[in-house]
Amino acid sequence: MADVNDSSEVFVLELHEDENPRDSDDDKIELDDVDLEPELSINIQQEAEGQETIQLSEENVNPGKIKLGPKDFELKKVLGKGGYGKVFQVRKTSGRDANKYFAMKVLKKASIVTNQKDTAHTRAERNILEAVKHPFIVELVYAFQTDGKLYLILEYLSGGELFMHLEREVSI
Repeated sequence: MADVNDSSEVFVLELHEDENPRDSDDDKIELDDVDLEPELSINIQQEAEGQETIQLSEENVNPGKIKLGPKDFELKKVLGKGGYGKVFQVRKTSGRDANKYFAMKVLKKASIVTNQKDTAHTRAERNILEAVKHPFIVELVYAFQTDGKLYLILEYLSGGELFMHLEREVSI
């Protein structure tokens, strides 16, 4: 067995310079299924019933990183208060989702960083909301931070907290 540190014995290649090199199957390219003029078929639109046609552009295909901040949202009302911050109903004022309503959870960094467990729970909440896509769980749409606060922009669903409904159901 060759020594791993000695790479000269690991791959031994024999090079031959033939005047008539043999064609191998590795060098052949099949052209049967290749569109030799793809730019001619880009704008062909085949519409079927129930389908929407969207013209491709740099803006909707690759928008890049969008930098958001609190200035991109208009506060409408307070939905709830907690020990670490508040939840607001907000309306996005610019960009792709302009005029759409969201829930904005605002957490004070100073309250969270004092306890290592709270920091871990906050990170876990953000990571879970980012990873999970389920109809019974609100979707995390945006997340950003300023020097003193963390912002989680969530899908807004009216009707209150699930806990409130469960509590009301048990007491009846």
